[in-house]
Amino acid sequence: MDTCFFIMTGNLTANPEILGEGDKQRVVFSIAAKGLGEEISFFEIQTTGKLAELCNRYLARGARVLVKGRPRQERSELKGKKHSRVVFVADEVQFLSAATKAKEVADGQAV
Repeated sequence: MDTCFFIMTGNLTANPEILGEGDKQRVVFSIAAKGLGEEISFFEIQTTGKLAELCNRYLARGARVLVKGRPRQERSELKGKKHSRVVFVADEVQFLSAATKAKEVADGQAV
């Protein structure tokens, strides 16, 4: 069996977003990461469970993170046309910057 995983660092392009409800709830955010050259790529990161709660609470646009996880292909069909995309499911997120304070103050929470 083949194993596929990723490790990347980057900065959040927007505040995390909560999607779904109950057991299917997840927190999604996008990061901008620089490749080997000067090219910048954008990746959607999905988190669930306790990790999702922590990301939603402490991350904000501009925060620098290191993400470890695995890619997952999502397939769907809309109006008879098949679609496919790859999303990145985080198993671990390390907060590398202190850009989180601005979000807590904006949300009216004490630090």
